[in-house]
Amino acid sequence: MAAQTNVRVGGSSAKSRQFKYDFVRFVAMTWLIGVHALTVVDTGRRLGSWYVVLCQAVFFTANAIFFMLSGKFNLVRKNSEDWRGFYVRKARGNLLPVLVLFFIRTAYDMWPDLGTPLHFLKTFALNTVDYFDCREYWFVFQLLSMLVVTPFLVPVVESLDQGKKKLLMVLGLLWFTASFFMTNLGYELGYSFMFGGFWFAYLIGPFVEGLLSHALHQRLIVLAGVLAPLATLVAVLCGYSSGAFDTSPFYLITYVGLYCLLLWLGDRVVPSLRRPISFCARHSFTVYMIHMMVLIPLSAAVPKLYGVASLAEHVGLSVLTIAICVLLSALLDTLLIKPLQRLFDILAQKLAK
Repeated sequence: MAAQTNVRVGGSSAKSRQFKYDFVRFVAMTWLIGVHALTVVDTGRRLGSWYVVLCQAVFFTANAIFFMLSGKFNLVRKNSEDWRGFYVRKARGNLLPVLVLFFIRTAYDMWPDLGTPLHFLKTFALNTVDYFDCREYWFVFQLLSMLVVTPFLVPVVESLDQGKKKLLMVLGLLWFTASFFMTNLGYELGYSFMFGGFWFAYLIGPFVEGLLSHALHQRLIVLAGVLAPLATLVAVLCGYSSGAFDTSPFYLITYVGLYCLLLWLGDRVVPSLRRPISFCARHSFTVYMIHMMVLIPLSAAVPKLYGVASLAEHVGLSVLTIAICVLLSALLDTLLIKPLQRLFDILAQKLAK
């Protein structure tokens, strides 16, 4: 573990390493809800509009951070060597909860007119294979696609030496830079990048920490990550808004820098807060899946405030939504998803015989 004065992201004890990733999940979860709660902010004044852009520049990194974490824990050798076991684990741990929560969301959207059972099941099936991809669930569709090819990507990632990893980071930054500026200037970049978008975050997840073994490099990337949202604000104010919150070079620098900062902070969280943070982190996937079902009615119920008051309303709405979502997610995971996963285990064992 690094000295307290260094922003080091590697070399901690196993227990500390596990918690710091829980801390990253927890913060990313709060940012995800926070960015979707920005609809209550009064953007009619400069303060509100700047606040929204800066919040988006920071909070939207939650998407990339979740993909980086997924890459870190999935792009490992055992998932390539035991690919059958990997697919079974992902079906149990990811696909099953997704299907259950898509079923609930379908009922939520159709309520109170669920129609006939056949009509409901048809709507649920269409939502699962297509329609929900245009909602906040786009993340799920992309993640499941990544998991499908993970056993084939593992050997590629493991074959990269330090030089190639650094080169990949540089190439990614160059491609994002060229694509972002050309798009905003009204041109299209004719060249594609195989690991563009959030695929890049997934791919670098296993090794980005290892590239920052030097304390000076860690400080520089964290500083850049903290300052990059200001660059995003300037870019948006200058009209460079296309891709500002997902494919710009400033976004890439922000999510890598903030990821490293959160890992560093995670090692320094006081012991009394670790248990509740880990509890929230364990339910973060379900929180992500249900948060709009909570946030939409809450947003409609709160009064419309203006000026600085709307900023306070945004904070309050975010905190309330987080609290309700964590409670509901804990209940859903405990009373519904975990029993179904135990049933899945029984069926899988019988099929394996």
